[in-house]
Amino acid sequence: MKKLFLLLSLLMLTACNSSTTDVIYEFPQGFEGEFAVIYNVASAPALTKEDDYTVVKINEQGYMLTSTPVQKYGTVTDKYFYVDANGKRTAINDKCVLDGSTGSYEAEIAVNFSQGTLVKDNCEEELHLLTPNFNTLDIDALLINVTKEATQP
Repeated sequence: MKKLFLLLSLLMLTACNSSTTDVIYEFPQGFEGEFAVIYNVASAPALTKEDDYTVVKINEQGYMLTSTPVQKYGTVTDKYFYVDANGKRTAINDKCVLDGSTGSYEAEIAVNFSQGTLVKDNCEEELHLLTPNFNTLDIDALLINVTKEATQP
């Protein structure tokens, strides 16, 4: 009986959580590697909306800074695109994107972040073969620099 009650409770909680992430990620054409979004950076622009989706534009270095306080949580409904120099989007297979971690960093200010990895070819194979050599974005250094810059006059 306890197991049945536990199962029903879990199903009800899952059914009640209808939140979705709804993010469009835009990457520079040909980008590959780790990427991050750093939230709550006062000097950075807020994220824009496109229909019901929030648009995140990852730069050539693999990150975006935004004054938007936090990311949305829920069932992942994100879309991924390469964007060429003319602004034309090309869809990226979601199997080419590996969700990473989310968290926060607190020094002089508190920032939130989410990160992931994008590969270009053989997506299903490569995501399982990632090595430290592939991961070039130093999220710790980036967070430290962002918080230092945010607190300087």
